[in-house]
Amino acid sequence: MGHLVRINYLFVVSIVLILISCKNDSVEDKSSENIQMDTKSNSPQKLDHLYFVGSYGGQSSIYKFDFNTLSHKIFWYSPKETVINFLYSKNYRYSYFLTARRIGINRGLPFIRNIKLYRLDPESSTIEQVSIIGDAIQLFTQWVQMNFEIQLTRFDLKFASHVNKVNQLYSPYGKKLNEEVEGFDFIADRYPQFDVGKISLSSPSGNFSLTHSGDSIFIEITNDEQKIFIGSTGETVNKVGWSKSEDYVIFTVVKKKDEKNIIAGSKIFVYNLRNQILDVVEESKEKIDFIIVDNLVIFEKGSAFNSFLTIYNFEQGEEIHRINIQGGCGLSAMPGV
Repeated sequence: MGHLVRINYLFVVSIVLILISCKNDSVEDKSSENIQMDTKSNSPQKLDHLYFVGSYGGQSSIYKFDFNTLSHKIFWYSPKETVINFLYSKNYRYSYFLTARRIGINRGLPFIRNIKLYRLDPESSTIEQVSIIGDAIQLFTQWVQMNFEIQLTRFDLKFASHVNKVNQLYSPYGKKLNEEVEGFDFIADRYPQFDVGKISLSSPSGNFSLTHSGDSIFIEITNDEQKIFIGSTGETVNKVGWSKSEDYVIFTVVKKKDEKNIIAGSKIFVYNLRNQILDVVEESKEKIDFIIVDNLVIFEKGSAFNSFLTIYNFEQGEEIHRINIQGGCGLSAMPGV
């Protein structure tokens, strides 16, 4: 499954990509008429440095990577706090991270102690503590458009059989916008589930989308009835990202071990829309996370103490750097921990 070349609809894709590059050219194909690229507002700013999570002094901490020198250094560390989650906004202009004093399992139930929320300003390289959240059983975070959402569960202090689901929403500047608390009787009813946003399969301009049917994956062109078959993975698409030019789509697939949705392996692919070439960049026994910066895709490999980050130039088709931290590192958390 190293390379998969498809030329059935090469002409169709080439026409659409030419339209994107040359807005002033006249077009005769009505199915591709008036397609223009408008990704400026959606595309991330150019990054000189990248923040990520890595081990330092026995704690998960924040590191800073310099793209110009291909070097990294410790940026934030606390001997009494460990970073449990770090997330950039979609355009990389804002970021938050959460820490905990202690995490573990007690009598078969997970616990997270003394959670704190911090805001990291990537432009000024400054950090401020936003909120002391307290204890939780489970925790989930995501960006909802331009706001940062925290969802967590914790035991109700009045009723032993009750669990409270707490939703908090913060602006990108650290202001709490909303908080909702909903109670659940997990014996009589059910344990509350987190509201996870759907995976976006469309390109920022809306001109293309990645679709899958059964084992097959396709590229769809907006306002065109044809689908371009790009491969059969036999696995579930987990995450999708697009290059700024939308000449490339990067995606991961995961293989589920059983009906409990345990991850049994994952792969990261790069698909070149112009040449219609599908490359398997990496395979892993763990779930692979990635981000796209300019013409680079940065992804995780390995687990826990053996985890590292790979920087891969998808236009050149080669690895240009590997970030190794003693004790492991990851994009948003320590992989496999």
